[in-house]
Amino acid sequence: MPYLETHDQPRALSRRAWLTMAGAAALSGCAAPSRLPSASGFDAVRALAQDAIDKSIAPGVSMKVFRGRTEVFADTRGFSVVEARQALQPESLYRVYSQTKAVTTVAALILAEAGELNLDDPVSAYIPAFARTPVYVSGTTLADLQVEPQARPVSVRDLMRHTAGLIYRHDAHHPVSGLYVARGIDSGSGERFAPADGSPPFTSLAAMVDALAEIPLVAQPGMKFTYGHASDVLGRVVEVVSGKRLRDFAQEKIFAPLAMNASVFEVPATLTERLSGCYLGIAAERARDPLLDIADPAELRPGALRLIDAPGASVFAAPRPIDFGGAGLICSASDYLRFARMLAQGGALDGERILSRASVDAMAQNQLGEQAMANPGLQRLGLGFGLGLATYVNPALAPQGVPASVRFWGGAASTIFWVDPDRDLSGVIMAQVFGGDFRAYHVPLIRALYAAL
Repeated sequence: MPYLETHDQPRALSRRAWLTMAGAAALSGCAAPSRLPSASGFDAVRALAQDAIDKSIAPGVSMKVFRGRTEVFADTRGFSVVEARQALQPESLYRVYSQTKAVTTVAALILAEAGELNLDDPVSAYIPAFARTPVYVSGTTLADLQVEPQARPVSVRDLMRHTAGLIYRHDAHHPVSGLYVARGIDSGSGERFAPADGSPPFTSLAAMVDALAEIPLVAQPGMKFTYGHASDVLGRVVEVVSGKRLRDFAQEKIFAPLAMNASVFEVPATLTERLSGCYLGIAAERARDPLLDIADPAELRPGALRLIDAPGASVFAAPRPIDFGGAGLICSASDYLRFARMLAQGGALDGERILSRASVDAMAQNQLGEQAMANPGLQRLGLGFGLGLATYVNPALAPQGVPASVRFWGGAASTIFWVDPDRDLSGVIMAQVFGGDFRAYHVPLIRALYAAL
C-alpha cells in the first residue's frame, strides 16, 4: 500500500535531534517550575507529533496539558480525515476506547460513596448469573476444557483492578476466547460480531453480561491480572444499582457536572461532523509491548494508514444498544482532560466534587495482590494497577524523564491520558489509529512535555 500523503511540514528529525531532546529531558528534572514555559519551549513536542504525521504513522495528533487551573500546552495538527485533507480541529471527537474504563470506575465509586454498593461485594449480588460462573483449569480446545468452581466470588473490586478472570475475544492464546467468539461477545471496539453458534446478537448490556457469566473465567478471582470485559461488567453493575443506563448515569453524575459537553456513548447527528476518522496503521514487523510500546521514534520507518471507520458512516454514530463500560466512550481532548484534571485535583474541579480525595487516592494505589503482581508485563515495566488506573510500584523502571508519580491509561486507537497529582499536572494525547507505531511516540512526547515544563 502506498504511503498516504501529508501536508508540507518539517521533515523527520535526525537521530542527533532526538538524542538532544532526550538529554534535555533527563537533565531538566521534573520539579514543577514557578512560571509557565515559553511557547518555543514546546518545539520538541510539536516536532515529535509532526514527525509521526509526516511518516504516515498518525493521521493527526492533539495534545493538551494543564497545571492546576492553567492550560500550559495545547497543540492540534494533522488531519481528521486524511483522504479529504480535512484538518484536525481542537474540538474534534475521538474514540477513547479503554480510557472509558476509568470513567466507569469513577461511576461505580460514586455509588460506593453513596453507600449503594461495596467494593468487596460479590458481583453476583447485582448480576446473579456470576454466582454460577466456572473457572478454567485445563484444555487446549473447546472440546477438552476442564473447569472448577470459584474459590471465592468475583468482587466489584476485581472488576476495577482486572482480577476477575475475564478476557477479550482477541486473546487467541487462550482457548476460552473461542467461547467468546462462538457467543458473539463484542469487545466494544465498534465491530459487530455475529455469534458463531447461531444465537441472536445482543440487544442490551444486560444480555451480553449474562452471556459472559456463562463462559468460564480464565483464572480464580483475585489471582491474576487478566485484561478484558471486567469494565463492561462493572458498567452493568452501575446500571443495576442506579436503575439507569450507563450513559445516563455518567451524564448526570460525571459529564454534566464537569462540563464534558461532547462526551457520548453514541454520536448524535449534531456531533457527527466533529468525529475524526479512525485508521489502521500499517508498519514494519517488530516486537511491541501491549502495555507501553517503548521504542525510539527516530528509528521507526514511515508507515501507511487505512481508513477503517469514516465519520459519516461510523459504527459509533449508528444506534448503539450497548454502553460498553470498557470501550464505548467518544469525547474531545478538552472533555477528557477535564475528567483527568478532576482526578489530579483530588476528585473535584471548578467547585464540582465528583469523588472524595480518599476514593481518588485508592484509584492510584496498587490494588493487586502478590500473585496477581506476578504478571510479566506489569513486572517488566514496574507497574501495578489500582482502580481503573495503572500506577508505578517500582519507580526505578519508570521511563527516563517521566516521573513515577504519574497514573495513566490509554485506548486501543493510540490515545493516552495521565495525571500527576504531585505536580498538579494532567494531560491527554489523542490520535485515531489502531496498530502501527504511534504508541511508541507516547513516552517520548510525555518526556518532552516534562522537559519543557
